[in-house]
Amino acid sequence: MDQSERFQRARDALRQVEAQWRPDAGVAGGRLFSLSFGQDAIGLPWSGLHQIEGPAGDAAATGFALTMVRQGMQRHGRGKPIFWITAPGSLDSGRLYPPALQQDQAARMIFIDAPRPREGFWAFEEILRSAQAAAVIAELPPPDTVAGRRLQLAAEEGGSLAILLSLAGIGGAAAPPTPARSRWYVASRPSGTAVRLIRGQGLCPGEWRIDHDDAPVSLYLAAAVGDRSLHPQTAA
Repeated sequence: MDQSERFQRARDALRQVEAQWRPDAGVAGGRLFSLSFGQDAIGLPWSGLHQIEGPAGDAAATGFALTMVRQGMQRHGRGKPIFWITAPGSLDSGRLYPPALQQDQAARMIFIDAPRPREGFWAFEEILRSAQAAAVIAELPPPDTVAGRRLQLAAEEGGSLAILLSLAGIGGAAAPPTPARSRWYVASRPSGTAVRLIRGQGLCPGEWRIDHDDAPVSLYLAAAVGDRSLHPQTAA
């Protein structure tokens, strides 16, 4: 077998894999998943853009984004990775701290560090169009109408869940219009989390208060290292 035949077989194998993961264009836009709030459940489109906003320095919106991905992947996107696009910043800003993820979550996540929003939006759109991601979460400022529309179309084309996470403290009403299929504002409160659906396609705005229980968290301390020298002494 010569080199050209090997290349052709590799191309054919790649097309088969892409065809297996490529969503059916006729049903991709109609697939839904349920986002549960206790007794309430909201049906959201899987192949679409969802915008989550929250105050700067508050991790509640980040946790809500993870919850949306986890509940959505119970029905869609299994076997594919999750992409998380982030910008450089302080760990105290409310952003995701990768080492704190559960092992099963961390094993499926691919983290991309975008130095500027422009590169972040480019990566966001390209990954969505590739159809190789179960979900893409991007920590970026709210896009303009054109950029938002491009992201929505890319999510529909690729059959992926797209979440735009904006921790800017804008509060909802003052944010620019967005073509996202749903738009949320999530913030911490003394005993839990406040979630507000600002708008959604075919949905009525609403508010929910999620209470956190007081279950104890198991902690452990590392064994004491003792009073030892940092480096072993070299024999004379």
